[in-house]
Amino acid sequence: MSDLLLHDVEVVGRPGLDVRVADGRIAEVGPGLPRDGADVLPGHGGALLPGLHDHHVHLLAAAARAGSVDVSPAHAPDLDALARLLASAARDAGAARGTAAVRAVGYDDEATGRIDAAFLDRAGAGTPIRVQHRGGHAWVLSSAGRPPGVTPDPDGWLHGAEALPPGDSTPPAPGDVSRRLAAFGVTAVTDASPGNDPTTAALLAAVRQRVTLLGRAVPGAPDKIMLEESADWSLADVTDRIAAAHAEGRPVAVHCVSGAAVVFALTALDAAGGHPGDRLEHASVVDADLLPRLAASGLTVVTQPAFLHARGDDYLARVDARDVPGLYRVGSLLAAGIPVRGSSDTPFGPDDPWLAMATAVTRKTRDGAVIGPGERVTPEQALALYTGERAVRAGAPADLCLLHVPWRVARVAPAADLVAATLVAGRVVHP
Repeated sequence: MSDLLLHDVEVVGRPGLDVRVADGRIAEVGPGLPRDGADVLPGHGGALLPGLHDHHVHLLAAAARAGSVDVSPAHAPDLDALARLLASAARDAGAARGTAAVRAVGYDDEATGRIDAAFLDRAGAGTPIRVQHRGGHAWVLSSAGRPPGVTPDPDGWLHGAEALPPGDSTPPAPGDVSRRLAAFGVTAVTDASPGNDPTTAALLAAVRQRVTLLGRAVPGAPDKIMLEESADWSLADVTDRIAAAHAEGRPVAVHCVSGAAVVFALTALDAAGGHPGDRLEHASVVDADLLPRLAASGLTVVTQPAFLHARGDDYLARVDARDVPGLYRVGSLLAAGIPVRGSSDTPFGPDDPWLAMATAVTRKTRDGAVIGPGERVTPEQALALYTGERAVRAGAPADLCLLHVPWRVARVAPAADLVAATLVAGRVVHP
């Protein structure tokens, strides 16, 4: 691979710089660097940033979403609409693919109404139907949609399930998802699906981003521990599992959506002892009284600010008013010295990191309401959720995001259309 020279870029507010890339790393940064036969990528004065890292994604589920029926409240606001949508999909599936299962995503039981296997049986008339709850960790299966060896609850609900539907034998290719993330400037992802294994690693080997996997079945990876509201938690069992992971040199990533789950996780981690790299996934609700304890734990919080934009108006209508100020905290966590990383939870949340950054700055919902104004951060702090401590400097990996404009312009209204080019290990992966 020949050297690459990024010409006339801005680096940390310094305009007019050149950046030479060789062997996948940044070789030199300075004004007027000689070209010496390098390929030249004009920067036109745009800011050159470290590539963005989305710290919590589900790539295969995001890829599968493209072939799924969207039954979110916008498309299925009530049970009658949901039944019509599923019946139409079942007829199409029967005409096109025989008895292929219908996969539906985005179902919200609180908004649309509660469904069960009998409801799906009536809608599908014998066609297998599998409906995923919007949270990503529960399915409702029709009688025909239950794969061998899978035993849901009597009403057809299957809690704590994987992001892919049970029974799917051919996971979808994640190429389109990877290309879309590259267009956002994303150069690295952490796939947080608890069922990840070496087969998952092989399926994701061809994506454009650097991929880190969570999952107990991935050798050496952090153990993903699901604390679901629908499960019976045993403090002793969770503590033992954390301790076992730490004994193997593994950190843990604990899924915590509710405030109760955060307390439970902290109690288990206190008992088991900490380990570098331990994380709380989501920490969607954190009581202010827990901030000192969380800071003392050494945990990193991996959160999703864009949920405030996408679901914030629903939160204001449904969430206990006492919990609203603690939704998807950022500012108070940083002020307490708690490391925070940004993520999308795609496909269960918006996959655009620039929307997440803008929301972390404004805390605005889709309809313009503000949730937790004291949790606002600066544009620089919002960007750091995705870049961490990495910098554009000699010797660093050439994982880079080039903007069309200087940072002083981008910071006013962070947006995905400002991304001009994305490089991973010195190779242009977008456009």
